[in-house]
Amino acid sequence: MNHNTVGFYRWTGVLGLLATAVFLAKTFLPMPDKVHLLLCMSFGPLVVAGAPGMARFMKRGRMGLLPDAAGLFAIVAGAFHLAMVCVQTTTIMIMRDRIVAADEAAKAALRPILSGVFTVQLGLCFCWDLFIALATLLFSIALIRSGGKHALLGTLGLCIGGTFLALKLWTYPIPPGEAGLFDLGPGVGAWYMLFSLVILLSAKIAAQEARVPT
Repeated sequence: MNHNTVGFYRWTGVLGLLATAVFLAKTFLPMPDKVHLLLCMSFGPLVVAGAPGMARFMKRGRMGLLPDAAGLFAIVAGAFHLAMVCVQTTTIMIMRDRIVAADEAAKAALRPILSGVFTVQLGLCFCWDLFIALATLLFSIALIRSGGKHALLGTLGLCIGGTFLALKLWTYPIPPGEAGLFDLGPGVGAWYMLFSLVILLSAKIAAQEARVPT
């Protein structure tokens, strides 16, 4: 593994960890609205930026359809997430101002419109969930096929990604968390954190073997 490849994998791992940190922070931590919006908008592009490196790490010089498809699905997922955030926040900000400025009769008419528009955001949310679940499953299969220590991570990804996708399909179009079940989204995020750590560790080992400064 040459110096450029080591650096590429290192940045891939960093992007993966950063995307996971942003996802967990925006999901669980209290913060000002502007900061929350910034994190939500940055998450999708981070996923898009890191996906090609994850696919390349799984291929490691070999031809393979699974890593390429997984990377493509992750890129599409990241784009859908950004679209979901933009539709959701634009709708809330514009409709909220109109509802506040309206009289009571207009408010009564605008609130059902807002509820109806939110169904668009639900559809985009499902698209994000579907593509990131498919990416997780394909990355996991590729990890299992690579054998060795990566097979355990791949098996874990199959379990988490498969359950995540099954729940989403079972309660569609309502998210599982709103349908009386549970959302495995944080579990998927934690799996990508582990995947990113594996990539970083592999880059570090390769750099040491090649005597490349880390």
